Amino acid sequence: QAERPYVGLIFDLPVAWGAYAELLTAPARLPWTLLGLLAAGTALAGWGRAGRSLKRLAHFHQATLFFALQFGFVLGFILLFVGGQWRETRYLFLVQPAWLLLGAAGAVWGVDWLAARLPNAPAFPMRRRWAAAGLFTLPALLLAVSFWQPLQGVLHNQVEGYDRVLAYVAQAREPGDVTMSPQPPACAFVLGPCDYYAVQRVYEEFVVPAGLDGALVDRWSGARLLNSAAALQRVIQEAPAVWLITDRFRLATRYDEAFLRTVIEQFDIAFEERGVLALRAQGLRPQPLMVVDEPLAEPLTAGPLSVTHWAHSAPQPGQELAVTLTWQANAPIDRQINSSFRLVDAAGRIIVQKDGPPARGILPTNLFFTTPLPDSKVLPLPADLPPGPYQLQVVAYDVESVIPLSPPLVVGQVVVGE
Repeated sequence: QAERPYVGLIFDLPVAWGAYAELLTAPARLPWTLLGLLAAGTALAGWGRAGRSLKRLAHFHQATLFFALQFGFVLGFILLFVGGQWRETRYLFLVQPAWLLLGAAGAVWGVDWLAARLPNAPAFPMRRRWAAAGLFTLPALLLAVSFWQPLQGVLHNQVEGYDRVLAYVAQAREPGDVTMSPQPPACAFVLGPCDYYAVQRVYEEFVVPAGLDGALVDRWSGARLLNSAAALQRVIQEAPAVWLITDRFRLATRYDEAFLRTVIEQFDIAFEERGVLALRAQGLRPQPLMVVDEPLAEPLTAGPLSVTHWAHSAPQPGQELAVTLTWQANAPIDRQINSSFRLVDAAGRIIVQKDGPPARGILPTNLFFTTPLPDSKVLPLPADLPPGPYQLQVVAYDVESVIPLSPPLVVGQVVVGE
């Protein structure tokens, strides 16, 4: 409540309604909502005719008001008092059954109302209901069909694969391995307590001080907070192996540039399932010595991405040339974009080329945002490469169509040899 208030005197009804309206007014849901309103309105009218005495009200309408009170109170509370950062439709999930019951009550009341008005109706009440239900078949079928597409969406929705990834780590880790995650309760549920709660943003309300040193730990599992790139490097250096269990969205949004660069440089993907990764680091991996490491005078733009920084190792014939470009998104990205690094001579001939995903594929480009991310590749230089200046070019292209997003971008000049 202190960090991100759950509740308060918000009363921002128009904005709150925009966050939740789809649950009630989407085309597949609107008929059910209207039937629920019909049931609640009829029950309230009956309550008024009964002199506002619940005891004199039919049990059917009593039940309708009972479930309407649950759903209406929770919906009203959420619309008026819940803080803006907590406006997510999932918080109405637990009262969705009351909404479904209200819609069903409206449908049943409609059948009964129609049964009572059928001309030449059969003498027995149950037969009248069956006859009315027969007339109600078409709208009922339309209502059922309206739920078919959302049902299919639920059944085919790919939920984050933490279960499979945690099960893999449970089998693959060795004694002494360190585990860390931005989801320490899930980690603790499967593996026993994680060693570290690895996160840098949006963690304040989830930690408490513990121990003699007052170190911050996850309030549910006791995992120690790890929130800096330096601390991450220290753990990698000291432990036999380190496992980082995270989903890609949290990895893209909960860490700064230095932390993400460490993850991309030091970890490899050991296992992945439905957007969740088991990343493994074994010892601190030394990075190549860069003889050039500088920002570009002007960013180079390729569609929704821009190169803002470049670095490379000493280029010598017969050796590997390590190159790192830094990408930053300048617009939303809805596809996977790969990059091609090329060393080009004065005649325009490509001497050596290396293709692959930026960020070593740990983060897909649709999760590139404003945080700069590295794209490191190694170009094996021919042993007979003549000394002299060469252009380093980069081409960004759509993986599915292999269509370049721009002409080759000249990043800078690389001088081979003395």
